[in-house]
Order: sequence, then structure tokens, then C-alpha cells
Amino acid sequence: LRSFTDEATKYGQTLQTRILAQEVVPAEGKVAQELQVPSGTPVIMIRRTRIVDGEPIAIETSHLIHSRFPILATLDLNNASMYRTLRERYGVVPEEAVDSYAAGPPTSAEARALGLEPGAAVWHCQRTSFDKDGGLIEYPDSTFRLDRFRFTTRRRALPSGDQ
Repeated sequence: LRSFTDEATKYGQTLQTRILAQEVVPAEGKVAQELQVPSGTPVIMIRRTRIVDGEPIAIETSHLIHSRFPILATLDLNNASMYRTLRERYGVVPEEAVDSYAAGPPTSAEARALGLEPGAAVWHCQRTSFDKDGGLIEYPDSTFRLDRFRFTTRRRALPSGDQ
């Protein structure tokens, strides 16, 4: 899996990451469910704006289990790749992910942060990523501008008998 940073670099784009919030919070609802932890478990919430070539194109809110990645609660992640940080600090590399995409309207806060006009549509993406051993890494909930971002997927047939 490539990081957002790697994707932007691959296409010759200039990427900036601006941290909006970074704190330890109790896991609740969907976050607890996706990270497979009991409600109230401490998780790190990192909300950031992704800026490509000077334009904000995404708002991402990632949740990671605090006991697994405690340094992320205090590390300066402005203009840093989360995946590179996980690899360098913890030796953790995302090997698999489950993504869910849906087009729809942004919230008013998302529209303001992304500089969208009324009536604009966005991609909402939720992902759960796993390491090579199947360990949960993160649960990000992201909102992407549809007018500045393209999703390309590559799919492969499963071996016969796999589901």
C-alpha cells in the first residue's frame, strides 16, 4: 500500500500536511468497532488537512490504538508521512486495507476547510489497514475533493477456491 505522500510524490505534486488536532481520546462507536477495541480504550486521533500544489484536497481523521503507537500522540506530524513514521518508529508497514468509498455532500466544516462551493460533492473514504500479521494499524475517515482527486484501483482475481 502506498501512502498519500508517496502517491503525491509519484505524480510530481507538492504535498503539505497541516495537523488540525492530535490527541488521545476514548474509542467510541464506529472507531471502537473498526479498531476492534472496547469502548473507552485510549486511541490517538489525528485530524489533518492534505494540501496538494497549494490547494486543500482532503481532510483526514485517523485513529490508532494508543498502546500500540504511543509516540504518535506527541510527535510533530506536520508535513510527515504517517506510513513512513510507522515504518521508521515501529517497523510497521501496512500490507492490507479494507476501503469503503461513497460520494456525497461535505459537511459545512469540510466545505469551508476544502474551499468548496455550495452543492459540491466529495468522496468519503473509510479505511481499516492491517500489518503483515493481520494486526490493526489505523482507521482513517477521509473526505476528498472530487474536483481535484482521482481514484484508480487495480484488482486481481483470487486464486480458485479463495473468497
